[in-house]
Amino acid sequence: MPVIAVTGATGTQGGATARALLAAGHRVRALTRRPDAPAADALRRLGADVRPTDFDDRAALDAVLALTRPAEFAGRRIDIASGELTPACIAEALTAAAGRPITHREVPQAEVRRHSADLAAMFGYFTARGLAVDTARLCRDHPEVRWQGFADWAAAQDWTALLRAPADAGA
Repeated sequence: MPVIAVTGATGTQGGATARALLAAGHRVRALTRRPDAPAADALRRLGADVRPTDFDDRAALDAVLALTRPAEFAGRRIDIASGELTPACIAEALTAAAGRPITHREVPQAEVRRHSADLAAMFGYFTARGLAVDTARLCRDHPEVRWQGFADWAAAQDWTALLRAPADAGA
């Protein structure tokens, strides 16, 4: 079974992805800027191979990814995405799925940083460098992946529970 590299493994999205893959029996290489974080320790206990990796250190990132499937990734960079959506498109898809208006509001980077330095770093990266993924080629090259668009993902969620008002949460 191949090793699956998960970036941002101590963050919310990366951590959830790593835990789901481990629970499904996959071998996971958890890539994180914080290998000493409690979230990294938790992933190790679940069986992940935690490796220190920083997106700003391209050579280190390439080295870690090349170790997972060297023949496939030799000389290639692979970005993973199943779609390219603007925040307005995301809000539109969430509105349709949730059955109530969802709007997008840009939050200043300083405010994001106060809540999560990792999230601010990710947004800063996307703003400064962007992310260009050839999703059609990615899907074509890897048909074994069950690709799911954002609107399909959103439609599969239980929005009744997710959008319950905080006052209703204890009820």
